[in-house]
Amino acid sequence: MNIVLDNQMNDRQTPNAPTDNEPSKPAIIEQPRLGIIHLMLWTAGTAVALTIDRVAQDLVPEESSLVDPIQPGISAVWAICVGPAIGAWAILVRRRLHGIRFPTEPGEWLLLVSGASYVFSQLCTTVGQLTQDADATQAPLPLLWFAMGHLFPAIGYVIAALYNRRPRSWMVCFATIAIVHALLVIELLAHSFSVYWPYLNLISFAFVCLPLVVLVASGIDLGRRRHFGWLHWVGVITYLCGMLMWVSVVVWLMLTL
Repeated sequence: MNIVLDNQMNDRQTPNAPTDNEPSKPAIIEQPRLGIIHLMLWTAGTAVALTIDRVAQDLVPEESSLVDPIQPGISAVWAICVGPAIGAWAILVRRRLHGIRFPTEPGEWLLLVSGASYVFSQLCTTVGQLTQDADATQAPLPLLWFAMGHLFPAIGYVIAALYNRRPRSWMVCFATIAIVHALLVIELLAHSFSVYWPYLNLISFAFVCLPLVVLVASGIDLGRRRHFGWLHWVGVITYLCGMLMWVSVVVWLMLTL
């Protein structure tokens, strides 16, 4: 009789206790709600991107081209897309100081890698253009700087692929982006040393296909109803908008010339 009563009391105390046959659910890291502080970080990141672009244009005055009439618009749209990627680094510092894991979702990795890559590539491009203007006979030196601009995102997306093995679609996505950037490094290094391989120039066209890779990974998430926070989707949408704008400008220049 006492044994039966003890068992009933235990059942009442732990009604939802998992059994041996029921796997325990992983801990879910709750994302903070979108607030005014995040919009301020977006604005600050956009201002930083515009400042970097303006300083680069002042240091290296470019010759007149077909994009001059729309250059202010391109810079503004590009800065808006890169703004949250730069502001995400402030979120990284704040959450790490409070002992919160970050990044935990693929879109957050997109923000961090693309934000750091933008700053580093702008620095390398500016230095490359300065060396080209200083001594036009040293053709390999500017191309080496341009190659370094693609080396950083290649390394960054490799790290993102290693930390995002689940879901598998995003690991493949990040690995593909890293491979394309690495191939661009090889292409620029080959051109800098006057090495021309068959189909080498086709590597540049692979860069145009990167938005499709991100779209496929996002489509798989939506099809399988995977739940991600709003910051993940900010990273995905801003990356796609920035890349699609760049692709549109390239296609427009190809059709105009």
